[in-house]
Amino acid sequence: VVGECVMNTECGVDPLTGLEAPCANFVPAKPLTNETSIKLLQQLCSKAFNTDAGSPVCCSDHQLSSLGSQLNGPLALMLRRCPSCFNNLASVFCMMTCSPDQSSFIQVLNTTLISQGKNMVTEINYYMTNAFSEGLFDNCENVQMPAGNIRAIVVLCGSWGENCSPRRWLEYMGTHDPSPFQINFQFYEGPVHVGNNTYLPMDTPVIPCSQPVSPGGEACSCVDCPTSCDSPTFPQPPAEWDVWGIPGMWVVMSFIFIAAVINITICFIARILLQKKPEDSENLLNSDESISEEDAVFLSHEDVKNPLEKIGAHIESKLEAFFTHLGTLCASYPILILFCGVVLVMVSSCGLIFFTVTSDPVELWSDKQSQARKERDYFNSHFGPFYRTEQVIITKVGGRPFHYTTPKNETLTFGPVFDKQFLHEVLSLQHSITSLMARSGGKNIHLENICFSPMDNGKCTIMSPLNWFQNNDTNLDFEKEGYNYLDHIHSCVQNPLAVADSLPLGLPCLGDFGGPVYPYVALGGFKGQDFSNATALTITMMVNNHKNDADNRDAMAWEKLYVEFMKNYSNPNMTISFSSERSIQDELDRESQSDIVTILISYLIMFAYVSIALGRFRRCKHLLVDSKVTLGFSGVLIVLLSVTSSLGIFSYAGVPATLLIIEVIPFLVLAVGVDNIFIFVQAYHLFVGALSTMPAVHIFALYAGLSLLIDFLLQITCFVALLALDTRRVEAHRFDIVCCGKANKPDLLDNHGNSWLFIVFEKYYAPFLMKTPVRATLLTIFVGWLCSSIAVLNQIDIGLDQKLSMPEDSYVLSYFEALEKYLSVGAPVYFVMKGGYNYSDYQQQNLICASSGCSQYSLLTQISNAASSPSQTYIAHPATSWIDDYFGWAANPSCCHVFPDHQYCPVDKATSEHCVSCDIVDLKDRRIFPSDFVAFLPNFLSENPVTICPKGGHAAYASGVELYDNDARIGATYFMTYHTILKTSQDFTKALKWARDISSNITDVLRTNGTDKKATVFPYSVFYVFYEQYLTMWRDTISNLAITISAVFVVTLLLLYLDIHSSLIIVLTITMIIVNLMGMMYWWNISLNGVSLVNLVMAVGISVEFCAHITKAFGNSVKKTRTLRAQDALSRMGSSVLSGITLTKFGGIVVLGFAKSQIFRVFYFRMYLGIVLIGASHGLIFLPILLSIAGPALKRSRLGVPKMASLSDDSARTITNLPDYTIQ
Repeated sequence: VVGECVMNTECGVDPLTGLEAPCANFVPAKPLTNETSIKLLQQLCSKAFNTDAGSPVCCSDHQLSSLGSQLNGPLALMLRRCPSCFNNLASVFCMMTCSPDQSSFIQVLNTTLISQGKNMVTEINYYMTNAFSEGLFDNCENVQMPAGNIRAIVVLCGSWGENCSPRRWLEYMGTHDPSPFQINFQFYEGPVHVGNNTYLPMDTPVIPCSQPVSPGGEACSCVDCPTSCDSPTFPQPPAEWDVWGIPGMWVVMSFIFIAAVINITICFIARILLQKKPEDSENLLNSDESISEEDAVFLSHEDVKNPLEKIGAHIESKLEAFFTHLGTLCASYPILILFCGVVLVMVSSCGLIFFTVTSDPVELWSDKQSQARKERDYFNSHFGPFYRTEQVIITKVGGRPFHYTTPKNETLTFGPVFDKQFLHEVLSLQHSITSLMARSGGKNIHLENICFSPMDNGKCTIMSPLNWFQNNDTNLDFEKEGYNYLDHIHSCVQNPLAVADSLPLGLPCLGDFGGPVYPYVALGGFKGQDFSNATALTITMMVNNHKNDADNRDAMAWEKLYVEFMKNYSNPNMTISFSSERSIQDELDRESQSDIVTILISYLIMFAYVSIALGRFRRCKHLLVDSKVTLGFSGVLIVLLSVTSSLGIFSYAGVPATLLIIEVIPFLVLAVGVDNIFIFVQAYHLFVGALSTMPAVHIFALYAGLSLLIDFLLQITCFVALLALDTRRVEAHRFDIVCCGKANKPDLLDNHGNSWLFIVFEKYYAPFLMKTPVRATLLTIFVGWLCSSIAVLNQIDIGLDQKLSMPEDSYVLSYFEALEKYLSVGAPVYFVMKGGYNYSDYQQQNLICASSGCSQYSLLTQISNAASSPSQTYIAHPATSWIDDYFGWAANPSCCHVFPDHQYCPVDKATSEHCVSCDIVDLKDRRIFPSDFVAFLPNFLSENPVTICPKGGHAAYASGVELYDNDARIGATYFMTYHTILKTSQDFTKALKWARDISSNITDVLRTNGTDKKATVFPYSVFYVFYEQYLTMWRDTISNLAITISAVFVVTLLLLYLDIHSSLIIVLTITMIIVNLMGMMYWWNISLNGVSLVNLVMAVGISVEFCAHITKAFGNSVKKTRTLRAQDALSRMGSSVLSGITLTKFGGIVVLGFAKSQIFRVFYFRMYLGIVLIGASHGLIFLPILLSIAGPALKRSRLGVPKMASLSDDSARTITNLPDYTIQ
């Protein structure tokens, strides 16, 4: 009945909730007379019904006051940031409590007799339209709780949590507890007839969240109400280019290959046809001057008329004269040269007393001057380093999902890890871990001594599903009214912030450390939001970290004990993966010891090869004289001394070494060797690798470059001296190794002929390769190889899989695999606002906050917008917001209090000390007065969240807001959220790029729309320092290779008579080698990163050896045609390239394939093997074919070079094979 009430005035206190419940009174509505009550009614209920003075209502002054207290309590803290949402919800209870038409939609079902004539309401029906309930829900469902990174509706919906709906929300709020009486919400669209009564469902107009509650007010923010702003749009990544469903590059290179095949076919067919005219064929295709070999040797440099060619010949002659003089000097005074060499090496190697090795991953892979490193240092200096993390991931062996029927007859499915006995076993393991006691500095170290305790209550932050039971076996076994641990788990995964689980159990979901345990952190292996179906659970312990390593000694001591314990722990029901903060560094250190045997074997193999290769065994009776074991050992020793000298020199300079330097550089120097002047090029290329900003790569390049340079200097001095001494030994017929022994005088040296390999090249391989059909076929194959490699260049993975950095038997590998398989949330990301920002100014606040009145382009709004497209931006949730929670805390009278002298009054003393509300909020703008903003901020940050005021900021924000000058000035602050799941290097790199793009846009908005033109926001996450390099990896690769190949061109130009044509051919061949090597990287799953980049740069230098000798021999040949000159060059130098360059490297590289280090096998064995095989194939197959077709014409200057074409005599063979006496 319109104008009639069915309940009013207070009847008594409900024993379950402690709240007052009304009396059942069927009386007419009447107006309020108290001015304060009238103002409060108008403030709370003006949008629900007529609240003008004198208008009748169904509530008393006391009821209205209680309503105001309840609405201004937790509901206000959660929802008031969105005015229309809060107002619509207030209308629900205003109508129920005070509406003059109460009897038209409220039906009292049950009462309890309190005293004579007083019946307290215990149950009612509340009739409401579906349209209102849905409108109410739609306008509130996106309101955020900044401290928890979740929506407020999740908390307000009780156990329904993320599965909340309009009906479920209202049904939960109407449940007897939290409500003082049972409210049964009934949803209808028209009149409801019950017996003789007709009810009209409440249908107060719903105010959309995109509109202000009152004229001149503010609508809800974009974060809380997406319809308040335009939907955010983000640039879409460029679609992969394809043609007919095939990658575009494949199609393009296929057409290029077809065109090349047609051209090759036409050219060689024309050649075959022209060969029918002997008088024209060679001249037409080769255009060489047909100068006889007999006449060639009588020409000199003075006969050359080309100035460039003449200068080149002069340079060549000077270099030859210099090295001839140097060689003569070293051979003439070998003892003096060796003495000087030994002294210099000893002085250099003494620097090893200052030798240090770094295995810190940050120091290894992040440049100190990089943006990410600077931002990391800024974060650490203002907020402290990110926590040290100790984590265990557990699955159940042979477990299967199971079904559970709740007391409400609902059937739920739980994953196997929720088996009760299994949870007890996990809790036992957790207790064993947390009770570990280590020793450090003469004292006992427990976890609570080093852990992060956000409430400063001595309780460690442990993210574990057992912490929903406060890590207590009794709570896990507790049952009441048919409810058990599964009901509690289901409630907590829906609402991890619940102080109690809204079940008869009444257990809290908060961990014993006072904070929430989010299911996406504590559980794994589930799909979507179906947390109950998890197949894995985690135990994550957060330990305080410090900038100074010495301050982390206690933590590292405990972590060491923890790792030892976990390695020895076993449970037949569990599959366990684990890691600690120190695990990666420990495994890197262990890796350095794992391949010592492999390294020793490789040296023995190289030593044996060098010894055999250097020897010239004529007959068995001269074996001990012809042996070169001593010389070979000396060559290997020179390599080792060059490495120790390099280490010593850089140790003097204070440059720390890395494990890769110790393990790889001896291989590199031994494999590369110094067989000719082109070693200068290789040393230069490795120094080019020092341009890399990745410290491990930069230092490796410096050490390797210096080692090769020293090795070269020792080779051309000390090794020549050793060779001279060895020659004297042979001439004196003394035995190798045992020099005191002497053989009988042998017969005169006979011409024992050419080696079998030389004969194979001269008589069989070279003539066969120069056949026209063979050249055409092989050229086609090489062109196809090149095209196929170019087609896949853009598909090479960029990055370094962290699993490759670990030994193959490392426990960390199983942990990485478990992370990828079960991980359900990514790393935290902090958006850091640098110090100096004026947070007291309203305009500046609006560019940061995310509540009502804040800019739609504010910092928090932009992060929230990014979180709305997580698959693209890699931002999983809106960010936590200390400033919005500070607003809510200051505005709520239950939170902020002062003593009578206006000094701050802590929440726990507010009642006993008769404190009053702070009154520091401007009611018009709902902002803290500028004069009070900084003054009360330390108080907000010192309060722990409690039931009466869950907005206390100590647990969530104390470490995220920096205060200066005795808390009088705000410094740097951060706003935290999470990345989505990141599994591959591409994921990590893209996440970094998106975070930087978002931060850059925020910074632009702050500077454009605010008063602080220096405002700066940057993102920080622990992995950024490792993945920043990959943002520019292709640019770095192209620039480094371009510089290196340009250097090759310049050096070869100087050393080849300034022959541009020959230099271009060498550069072309090397470029093909590099491109095909990168193609191999794609097919053999080798990613592009700093390590592989240095290998590519080094490959350029090594490739010079495969190309330069044959190209130079081609230029020196005086045969009549290009084909004959190419055949001649291949005959003379092919065997040397194969045996002296290819096989030398091959022997040292093959051993790497047996290394335990995965980085060795992938980035060194695979890539070095590719360098040798691809380089040899191009040098011994493609290059001679290319020279036979497009080689340079015979230069007159080269006709003055002594002929080395007829290697049938022993003297010529000796000249040619001189390089084989050096260490290859």
